[in-house]
Amino acid sequence: MDYAKESLRLHGEWKGKIAVVATVPVNTKEDLSLAYTPGVGTPGTERLTKVAEPCPHAWGAWKVTVPPSCTEPGEGRRTCTLCVETETRVVEAAGHRYESGVCAVCGERDLSAAVRAEDGSLSVSGLPEGVRALAALYDAEGRLCLSAPAERDGTLLRWDAWDAPARLRVYFLDAQGRPVSRPWEG
Repeated sequence: MDYAKESLRLHGEWKGKIAVVATVPVNTKEDLSLAYTPGVGTPGTERLTKVAEPCPHAWGAWKVTVPPSCTEPGEGRRTCTLCVETETRVVEAAGHRYESGVCAVCGERDLSAAVRAEDGSLSVSGLPEGVRALAALYDAEGRLCLSAPAERDGTLLRWDAWDAPARLRVYFLDAQGRPVSRPWEG
């Protein structure tokens, strides 16, 4: 059976298939106007114009949506169980977890093992290609006194015993000057 053809044939024969019957008395034109137009739309419009109360928010648990790396932050999100509004927050970078000189998470090498401080000198050896060291000497108040770069291997600084710095720090940088490892401190 072709339902489309048969339904069209019956529609013509029956002169329509559905009737609308009033559920309230409609005896005059005014009765019809109140029951149908504009009365049918006014209650719905009235409901829509009322201001909704703010949601009291019942927040679900935070979920990590973008996991952090050792050096880059991630993102977390939680959702209201009542209105499905969401909130996001930054998930702090995890930081390196060095074991035997290598980060157990990302595999980055801890370059602080390349630094030697002894007998009034500071030197580096075994830096990877493209990594340079920058030594910084600080006085007792934490002010920078001197800094010196080294490209790969060699002595960064020498000082006399009477001029020994209060604190030493060696930074490991890539070609653009960005840190590639935690600094060495001594």
